[in-house]
Amino acid sequence: MNLVQELERRRFRWTCISGTLLLGWLMRLVLIARGGLFYNPDEYRYSRSIGFLHSLMQGDFAHALHFCYTYPQHNGSVLIGVIPAAIQGVLDKLGWPPEQTMHIAAAIFSLVPIANALLVYGIIRRLGRGHAAAFLGLFIMSVSCTMVYCSRHLLPYYSGLCVALLTTWWMLGNKPGTWRLVLAGAAAFAVFLVYNGFWSLSLALLGVLVLLRTPSHPSLPVRGAWLGLGYVLCFAGVYLVGQLAATPVSAGGRGANFIRGLSYFSDTISQGDFADGWWLGWAHLFSAEGVLLPVLLVCAAFSFREGGSARMPLFFVLGLYVLLVLGSVVLRHFVVYGRNMIPLYTALIIAGSVGASTLWRKQHGVFLALLLVVILQSAFRYGRVVRQDFPADRLAEMKVQYPDLSLAYSVKGPRPHADGYPAGGRYVFVNYRVLSPIQAPAPVPKGRVLHRWRHPVQDPLYRYNGYARHERSILRQADVEMRLIDTRAEPELR
Repeated sequence: MNLVQELERRRFRWTCISGTLLLGWLMRLVLIARGGLFYNPDEYRYSRSIGFLHSLMQGDFAHALHFCYTYPQHNGSVLIGVIPAAIQGVLDKLGWPPEQTMHIAAAIFSLVPIANALLVYGIIRRLGRGHAAAFLGLFIMSVSCTMVYCSRHLLPYYSGLCVALLTTWWMLGNKPGTWRLVLAGAAAFAVFLVYNGFWSLSLALLGVLVLLRTPSHPSLPVRGAWLGLGYVLCFAGVYLVGQLAATPVSAGGRGANFIRGLSYFSDTISQGDFADGWWLGWAHLFSAEGVLLPVLLVCAAFSFREGGSARMPLFFVLGLYVLLVLGSVVLRHFVVYGRNMIPLYTALIIAGSVGASTLWRKQHGVFLALLLVVILQSAFRYGRVVRQDFPADRLAEMKVQYPDLSLAYSVKGPRPHADGYPAGGRYVFVNYRVLSPIQAPAPVPKGRVLHRWRHPVQDPLYRYNGYARHERSILRQADVEMRLIDTRAEPELR
């Protein structure tokens, strides 16, 4: 069977698309059920969405704005979180347990990367490629590790990417006029609002839209002016609304003033080494995607031979990479984390799918070979991700079995959070939270290890986010596994 030709048939094509999207969502639901919610401290920002919605329901608009502007980073994510917060609120009133409603909220958030996969399909089609190329992009977006593993956490990465993809798909449509250019410029700034760490995506999107020639505005300076106007208007609108929520400066020095809050933005992206910005993101991608990464890079190179709009995704990859290196290595303002590569990898998926379509014109077996690589690599990496344990989940289980549980770390640096846990208990749970910052290995209580679990930082997916080079070295060398120790029993002989 020639799968490339079969995908041109409408019924077969949509069966494959819907089946892939369903598979992708089920993969994410399994991760959510396996645990990991609120492992990342940034996930607690979701509570701002709940507070925002509650204030609106009470008719207190000023206090609702307070949740957006008291801590100005990622303002837009507060609004995006309102939808799952509303559903969660209804379920709470129906008597559902809070733990279950939180998992429902995470399941709703996990629909965003599924929407991203569908948008990638639409973008590849609007770039003039066939259904087979578009399906390849959709398939990788649905099942690849980079696009799956964050779904178990309430983080705005995929939501910010969704805004960028939706804007790109919209602007690739027919006859974008002046009002579309202005709105697209505003959407480019909205990407930054949803997740400030995607500042490079916001600027790269603006740049690509400027270069995207339109019949109604063939002049590059004119397109740039209208897009820039939308960008500035969105910024000004957020600033003016922020003045309605102005409150005295908080104890931490960050007031509700939007511009003042942005002045602290780069201070929050400094956990790591600026000099690593040129390679760390690629190391993260390779740890997540393995052999699929070089395969996509080779395929993406073929898109350059196509010319025209087919080159746009490859230029987008290069533009994003240059901005990340510029911000970290050159300007030394923004450390590159693994999560910064999510937009770049998305553009690489599009570029690779476009380039690969030139290969199977002569040999249809290339398409099946690429699908096989994606399936095998994604299944291998997903197997590791789905088996990952998290401190809070295991600690809750052990607390039930051992009420007098004490807590400890196997590294120096992390602040103790042992409220409600006695010191000097017989049973000690080691490495019970995120291990950050890391200074040096630390001794742990002696005794028999009753249970062991891999800590998330033992996986490069988490180790390449927020750790400096010397910290990653310590994490690789030290025994940072979570474990339960019985201090009154003799250690087992090895």
